[in-house]
Amino acid sequence: MASPSMHNASPREICEQLSDTAEDLEQIRMAQNRWRDTNPVEAKVFFRELLAQHPDNPRHLYLYARVTDDPLEMVLSTRKALEGDPTLIEAIRLMMYAYSWALFHRGTSPEIRSTLEKELETDAPVFETSLDTTPFGGSLLGMVFEYFLFTQNEDSARKTLKLAKKLGQDWAVDPRAPMILHAANGELEAVERYVEGIVKKKVSKGLLSEGDTGAEIAGELIRFFKKGLNYKAALIVAETWLKVCPPEFRAVSFIQLARCRMLLDDEPGAVEALNLALEVGWADPQGLSDYPCFYRLQGRTEWPRFLDKAAANREAVQKKKCREALDKRVDLVPEPFTLSGRGRFSISWEGMQGKITLLDFWSINCRPCRRTLPELDQFARSLDDPRVQIFPVNCRDQNRSQALHFLSLLGLQLQPLFGDLMMEKMLGVTGVPTILLLDHRGHIRYKSRGGHPNVRELIRWWIDDLVEEMEK
Repeated sequence: MASPSMHNASPREICEQLSDTAEDLEQIRMAQNRWRDTNPVEAKVFFRELLAQHPDNPRHLYLYARVTDDPLEMVLSTRKALEGDPTLIEAIRLMMYAYSWALFHRGTSPEIRSTLEKELETDAPVFETSLDTTPFGGSLLGMVFEYFLFTQNEDSARKTLKLAKKLGQDWAVDPRAPMILHAANGELEAVERYVEGIVKKKVSKGLLSEGDTGAEIAGELIRFFKKGLNYKAALIVAETWLKVCPPEFRAVSFIQLARCRMLLDDEPGAVEALNLALEVGWADPQGLSDYPCFYRLQGRTEWPRFLDKAAANREAVQKKKCREALDKRVDLVPEPFTLSGRGRFSISWEGMQGKITLLDFWSINCRPCRRTLPELDQFARSLDDPRVQIFPVNCRDQNRSQALHFLSLLGLQLQPLFGDLMMEKMLGVTGVPTILLLDHRGHIRYKSRGGHPNVRELIRWWIDDLVEEMEK
């Protein structure tokens, strides 16, 4: 049977036709990724049933491990796959990913973490042997490096670092890699000198960004090491960073400091750092509740106040961002256009006039769209104003039935519309997600691209502004 085209067959059809063949795994992995993104439950059931029919087939063990969300299942399935086929390099990669994901992920339960730590003893020889025989990519070498650091295998960690440098991997030439080894050896002064030097250099050149904080470096140390000595190294990094960081980084850095202090059982010090974080604007109440290291603080009398202050900070930040967005209003008159919907439904530019119209441009393979679409749908349901209409618009997916199926999986009630790339270009849409808001005259007044983090609040401000203008 001929292999189905990735463009003409559904992910399920591709997986059904290729799961038992000896062909290269790349095509079935691509189909599996698409299926897992659109319907993860269905994909997991399919590969679980397939494995039940062939419980000792290394290929099926590997494919099931790719769709399960249980890290222990992933480890055990890949291990069994390797026992059946030691040449299955993809299974070695996946096993390493499973350990990296589960052991370093803050959401892993203590019971699962403890079990996996014991399983690591079984799989250590496989990893160490594979360092010489497996053609790892750069990101996977980083994962191997993390594994050896986690298990305190410094010799193998250095060997991995040397190989990554030889291959020209960016992370391997980053000073953070040897810095972590310094921390493993207890050379805490070297860690402190590194943080001071690199931060001052970046501040002087204006190179700091939100994703490049000293707090992130401390977080790496926390992930990589469990012993008290290394928590002390993380604390030194956090404290050193706070001495030199610009004001906009102080809130997240105080949170990192609080986490380090909790890991060293310094509860009063952690409470002090949390208070300072909230004073300088920490605005994520859910983040406070999600950090496992703060669980012990949730019984304290101050905890409700912490959450209330973080929520108030968040509201102030959202209002500020919305006010900034209001200052970005435009007044563009588009060429007349028409968008078609389900069945015979369609709406023209002329037909939009008299109402405020929101057009949300999206596509199936756009990850941020999966967040903004449900948020807009909820917003539309809560909106009780016949003068406002909201439509998701797809101009990029040629198969409309797949696009409609995708929307049904998200449970949306919005009326979808379809256009083409020429229409996107005419309206100035250069990527997805993009939101256009048209006033009652059909003029484009607001535009937001890239999945705004506070899309519902942003849209509400925009619509209120246009409704007020419409009523004048």
